[in-house]
Amino acid sequence: MIHFEQPVPSYDLTVSKGSPDYILGKLNDDKTESDWWSALGGAKALHEVFDRTECLIIIALPSPYLRMIAPFLSELPESTCKRIRIVGGRDARGLRPILESARLPYDDRLDGPQSFLRGTKSDFASRALRHFAEVVLSKAPLETAETHAKQVELALAAWRPPVTKVGVRVSDTDLKSVLREHWYRAGGRTTKLLRLLRDEMNIACEQKRFARLAAEVREERTLS
Repeated sequence: MIHFEQPVPSYDLTVSKGSPDYILGKLNDDKTESDWWSALGGAKALHEVFDRTECLIIIALPSPYLRMIAPFLSELPESTCKRIRIVGGRDARGLRPILESARLPYDDRLDGPQSFLRGTKSDFASRALRHFAEVVLSKAPLETAETHAKQVELALAAWRPPVTKVGVRVSDTDLKSVLREHWYRAGGRTTKLLRLLRDEMNIACEQKRFARLAAEVREERTLS
């Protein structure tokens, strides 16, 4: 287990399709994300973490990463599954029914006008986790998954989903120029840059495309 203050080497691997650093694009044979993760010792490490505690376990992951650990989760005993709550991973598959019932009903309302935790799709799971911890878990730490799900739904009941805006489309070249211009303002943080593009400049940019162009601009700045 890695402490939050422990420095780790930088890396560029992901299980999100469409990225140039997609791990399965770098492996031979018919391997899956779960195979790669298990080969790194991920399943063993999680078993050790889960076995050390009797407390509630909250899993906050986007869909590709939740699918990656789904085979591991399917091996857990029912007593452990009852201690799990899942946020994020709205398009995950392969979970046991008991774990599907542990999924909390966070959806696009988290990005609507009433939300105090708006953000990007890439940080949806962490924002949902914060909401659950601050609004629900702090008041009802010992409730069942069913009760927690009802309390989340109650907390979001008056929230509306965001209104989709049609942004202006620009070329890769123009978009990279905008990123360079606002790089210092955003402190080089891609999440903030994406919010500037969408909210202030009304520029349409699919998230994977944005990640690719931002990585290119970051590399330019590293080499300059």
